[in-house]
Amino acid sequence: MAVMSKSSTVSQKLIGLFVPYLPVALAEAQAIQAKTGLSVGQCRVLVAVSVGVNRVGMLAEIQGVSQPAMSKTVDTLVKDAFLERVYGLTDRRQIDLRLTTKSRTVIAKIKSSTLSRLARRLDELSGADLKRLEEGVEVLLSLLQSKKGQGS
Repeated sequence: MAVMSKSSTVSQKLIGLFVPYLPVALAEAQAIQAKTGLSVGQCRVLVAVSVGVNRVGMLAEIQGVSQPAMSKTVDTLVKDAFLERVYGLTDRRQIDLRLTTKSRTVIAKIKSSTLSRLARRLDELSGADLKRLEEGVEVLLSLLQSKKGQGS
């Protein structure tokens, strides 16, 4: 029987954190879809653009789809006024994507709902536990944002 390393154990715990909440996330995504007419995939694209992923190729890679499939999604979002294309001044082949007022409103609702629900749960923690959690999140963010943590 293989002995699990401490990092493998922690990895399993982190994954286990999210799995039970997938039905809740799906229900929230379905509610957003009902209110906006956007699919879950389209909402993911808008959220990615909101944090600076503004090229079709980058979006396709992050979402794990082909560039033609992402182009179709982006075309729909542009047609429905959730995104706009911004052409490069010196090279019109360089096209960035930008959120519209309409999509910024959707993103604000998604963030507000998510933050509100999470804050209610965090309010159940003691001050000391909340501080420990905050410190742990900072360590995890630092690791995930470092170049060292990338790859397989």
